[in-house]
Amino acid sequence: MAKKELSKTEEMQAQMKDLQMKAEKEIDKVKKDLEKAKGQVEGFVKKNPEKAAMISAGVGVALGAVLAALLKGGKKK
Repeated sequence: MAKKELSKTEEMQAQMKDLQMKAEKEIDKVKKDLEKAKGQVEGFVKKNPEKAAMISAGVGVALGAVLAALLKGGKKK
């Protein structure tokens, strides 16, 4: 019985190592994708500083409105 439990434990450990390796590969892929996106954003900002500023301002206004609505919604008079 102990051998069966040991083999199941070893099998689970092997599966966990496999999953860990797959997760690490995916994390590396995501990191590379984020670096690429960061470079694209930086390039856009350098080429279009006015547009970038307007987009940033729009996102800030939208987030502020959502935050204000959430905070205001919790308080009833």
